[in-house]
Amino acid sequence: MASLYGIESEDDCRVKIDELLQKVYVARRKLVKDTVADLKSDLERYYKQRDDVRMSQIERIWFWPAIQHAYVGAPHLGSPKTWREGLNEIELNLKYYRPALEEKKMTIVDTLMAGVPGSEYYGVDETGQVFVLDEKGKPLRKAPEPIGTKVREQIQRAKPKFGVGDTVEIVSDGRIGIIKEINGRNDAVNTRSPVMVVENCKIRFGNDITKDEVFKPEQLRLVKR
Repeated sequence: MASLYGIESEDDCRVKIDELLQKVYVARRKLVKDTVADLKSDLERYYKQRDDVRMSQIERIWFWPAIQHAYVGAPHLGSPKTWREGLNEIELNLKYYRPALEEKKMTIVDTLMAGVPGSEYYGVDETGQVFVLDEKGKPLRKAPEPIGTKVREQIQRAKPKFGVGDTVEIVSDGRIGIIKEINGRNDAVNTRSPVMVVENCKIRFGNDITKDEVFKPEQLRLVKR
């Protein structure tokens, strides 16, 4: 598919507009000429590239109107008093024309905080799809591969080795039991929190609760989660 700006899908468009929005946030935070000029330079470059024949449908519907209106509303570099208002105008137009992520029922079941990898905030839904999240945890766009693979691997490594309800084997004697408590807690959700440090596990063998035994995690091997 031919495209002018390299945008061939709504995901591509969201990524491109988010890059500009990030520059808006930096310019607003620093509010110095260099950062405002950098943002305005990008808008001007996109604006002057206009070629209706070469634009993809996504570019024509979403990206070009965002650039056109943002560029027109950009602040004057020689008038610092207009910078904040102009940056707000740019943000407003970029967000208005940013394609909304398809509304569907999705549940983010795991998250990876900013900084690993890169500087974004990621979430994984129940199907294993990785999304870039906003500061409120709302999905912004699908994360490209291989970032998605790295995020899933990082999340798995961050999870506790064991959780309440897991079936485990006692390494020393081969007995099979079920974890009933971790660190004295029997909450199946909270004991799987990435911040949980497993210190000890109470294991039940069969139905006799009087024979529960406590083990260190290194004494156990996971059989079934």
